[in-house]
Amino acid sequence: VPVAFSVFMEFLPSGNRGVWLTVIETFWTLGSVLAAGLAWAILPHYTWRLLLQLSTIPLAVLLLMIPFMSESPYHSAAVGDLAAAKATLTRMARANGRTGGTKALPKGTPV
Repeated sequence: VPVAFSVFMEFLPSGNRGVWLTVIETFWTLGSVLAAGLAWAILPHYTWRLLLQLSTIPLAVLLLMIPFMSESPYHSAAVGDLAAAKATLTRMARANGRTGGTKALPKGTPV
């Protein structure tokens, strides 16, 4: 889970990271409550196998979303793929409204 938080935070502007960390932690807590409620509702009437199948739905959704996620620019730069790192940083800047003027990415190559 710490890796997921780190990757998620990489793609956010620094001013909003604290708010989004709180939001992601809130959903983590709500997911735990939902899992307990699901167990409470299912286990008295059905088998644990149904609970397990229903509990894997979020994992299946995550696995389907992985191909659409960008590679970490830190990882791309660390393995020497500076063009991919710059492309990811440019997409992030565009998504965060930092495409022109003093808000644009600094000139040069990411290292």
